[in-house]
Amino acid sequence: MTTIKKHKSVESGRYESPARRGGSGVTFDAPVAGGASLTVAFVTSMGVAVLVAALIAGGVSYMLATGAAREAIDFAGTSAANNKAAEQSVVWTAKGQAYSLRDVTVQPAEIKRRGEVLSGSVYRAYIRNSGVADTPVDIIVDAGLAEFQRSLVLTLTMSSVIVVGVGIGVAYLLSRRVVGPVTGLMEDVRKISHGELDHPIRVNVGGEVGMLAKSVDRMIRSLRDAQDAKEAAKVHEHELAIAAEVRDSLIPRRTPELPGYEIAADLAEADSVGGDVYDYIEGVGGSLQLSVFVAGISARGVPGAMLMTMARAYLHQSFAAEPSPSAALKAANRPITRDMRPGLFVTTLAATLDPATGIVKVACAGHKAPLFHYVASTQSINWVHPEGIALGFDPGPVFDRAAREQEIQLNPGDRVVLTTAGSFAATNAEGVEFGEERFAELIKKHAAKTSGALCQLIGKEIQQFRGDEPLVEDVVIVTIRRKNKPGGAA
Repeated sequence: MTTIKKHKSVESGRYESPARRGGSGVTFDAPVAGGASLTVAFVTSMGVAVLVAALIAGGVSYMLATGAAREAIDFAGTSAANNKAAEQSVVWTAKGQAYSLRDVTVQPAEIKRRGEVLSGSVYRAYIRNSGVADTPVDIIVDAGLAEFQRSLVLTLTMSSVIVVGVGIGVAYLLSRRVVGPVTGLMEDVRKISHGELDHPIRVNVGGEVGMLAKSVDRMIRSLRDAQDAKEAAKVHEHELAIAAEVRDSLIPRRTPELPGYEIAADLAEADSVGGDVYDYIEGVGGSLQLSVFVAGISARGVPGAMLMTMARAYLHQSFAAEPSPSAALKAANRPITRDMRPGLFVTTLAATLDPATGIVKVACAGHKAPLFHYVASTQSINWVHPEGIALGFDPGPVFDRAAREQEIQLNPGDRVVLTTAGSFAATNAEGVEFGEERFAELIKKHAAKTSGALCQLIGKEIQQFRGDEPLVEDVVIVTIRRKNKPGGAA
């Protein structure tokens, strides 16, 4: 079993997945700012905005109130002057330029009264007398305007301070409600950026922040799924590499040499490692016979490779001990059925050659592909496909009764070809399979070539036929050709 470990790296606020160390993966950058600074910035911004608004409102109120007070005083002064109010025994000194207001002259003045110096205005009106010059009457209005202005400034200042304080308090409360979810989201993202991909997004609010939280949550789930998929892919690739290594160890390292015969084999692996193999067994039953078989298993990957290792060992042992292929299949079926997992099976096509006579005995255990026998004298192809069920289904009686064996004569120039169903299952871009007929025609057309050349030619034709389409099943080809003349001449 292969264990994949996750590694964390929190230096500089970064997380690197194991896949990244190999050249791919996901890298996260941790957020820089914290929630506290965001709250302070929000409250400060709101406070400044409230202060500016309060100052503007206070300035406008001050101008309006001062103007209103001035108009009230002016109205009182002019009214008193026109109504011939009594003169006030005070001393005043003109300050500034006098101006007229509704037939009354208004003189800004410094007024001394009862030892107190105030700023005010003197309103001068004229009383008209019959036959006598008009008599001037001065009305001195108490200089309360300055005191009013000072108290107004103080009042507005205190009001502004209160408004700003209340505004800051409201801003803080709003920040807890508005900034709080953002702060929580930032904290969640910070933990996730440090490698805690299983950490949940805890923000549960509406509005834009809620939508952002949901988007981040979906992004993290996608990243987590992608990371899991990459790790699973790495495990799968590792398993396929092991399966390919195991299967390669099952392929014969040497091709037998029989006087008067030419033997060759070829294997093209599928894109996903399967379990198809072939093997030679020399000296069958202590004789000079040669047995050859091709086999496929229903499982793929590491399980398929391991089960085929077991099945091949039993087949090799049985063919080395039994003189006929059907007897060897019967002997191998018993231990294979005993050790095979339920639902799995092995198909096999086997042939045993007596080189002295050229007689070939053929047996089949549920194999879909027939043995192709090229007859040189008639330049025809015979399909040899004895009955039989796959290895691993039945421990004995049913399998033994179903097993059949056929004999063919291999004359000079004749050839036999054993293959697996993958040769026929290869498809092109239009979904058309290579098929048995096309395979048989290639054998017939190029039967006179050497066995090695024929295997390479068929493999090349299958590859050109499928183009860029994947090879879904292994392609195994084994062929034996009897030469035309004894002694080894072609």
